[in-house]
Amino acid sequence: MMSGLSPEGFVLINKSGLSPKALCKLLNPG
Repeated sequence: MMSGLSPEGFVLINKSGLSPKALCKLLNPG
C-alpha cells in the first residue's frame, strides 16, 4: 500500500483506470 493515499483518492484512481504502477510513475517522475 502506498503511503499518503486516502481511500477516496484510491477510489478515484480505480475509476480513472490507472494502475498502481502507472500512478507510482506519476507521483515519482524519473
